[in-house]
Amino acid sequence: MIFQRLSGRALGFGELRRSMQGVTAKVLRQQLRQLESGGLVERRGPPKLGLRVLYQLTPHGRTLDPVFESLWAWGVAHLSLLEAEQRNRKNPGS
Repeated sequence: MIFQRLSGRALGFGELRRSMQGVTAKVLRQQLRQLESGGLVERRGPPKLGLRVLYQLTPHGRTLDPVFESLWAWGVAHLSLLEAEQRNRKNPGS
C-alpha cells in the first residue's frame, strides 16, 4: 500500500496515514523505517521534529514498479475468475 501511495508523488506522514484507513501511526512509522533502511523509501525534510517531512520512493524503490504492476494485473484477472465462479455457483444451470 505504501508503494502504491508513493508511486505518484512524495507525501507527508499525515497524508499517507489518512490514505491508508485502518493502519495505525505506529505501524506506518515502523514500515516506513524498514523501507528507508532497505533503501526503497527516502525521508526528505528538516531533521527537526514538527516540521514537514516528505516520503518518496528512491530510484531503487522505483525498480519495483513492474513487479507491482504485474501483481495488480494478476489480482484483477483472478478477481474476475473468482467472481465468475461465484456466479456459476449461484446459477448452476446458466
